[in-house]
Amino acid sequence: ENTVYYGDRNNRQILVWSQNNVTVLSNVSLSMYCPLFVTVNGDIYYAYGFQGGRVMRRSPSESQPSQVAIFANECYGMFIDRDRTLYCSVNDENRVVSTPLYSNDPVTSVRAGTGTSGSAVHQLSSPWGIFVDADLN
Repeated sequence: ENTVYYGDRNNRQILVWSQNNVTVLSNVSLSMYCPLFVTVNGDIYYAYGFQGGRVMRRSPSESQPSQVAIFANECYGMFIDRDRTLYCSVNDENRVVSTPLYSNDPVTSVRAGTGTSGSAVHQLSSPWGIFVDADLN
């Protein structure tokens, strides 16, 4: 609550501002666009830099991050729902894809977009992020 997370790609760190305190998580390789998602228990998910498509988790109780997903291309935005499904906007593919985080054999599913850029109802054009409202729409 009342916490701000900032992905600082140039300095390879995530800054966490909370109640006049700053915590620095260092040695973090962030992707160029630095998408972050933080769960209620404080796990930080981020797109791993330099090897597009990897998503990492940094847990407050662990000193090292762990890979939780890999997509064909880089995530520009992400969201994790209450069922622990990770959604990723893939700009280069004009799609939003998802994968369950709880499965040992995760399957990637297309949730929006056709893979072809466009402005029709069923198409996306280089999606950069994901927004989910309070009702999880």
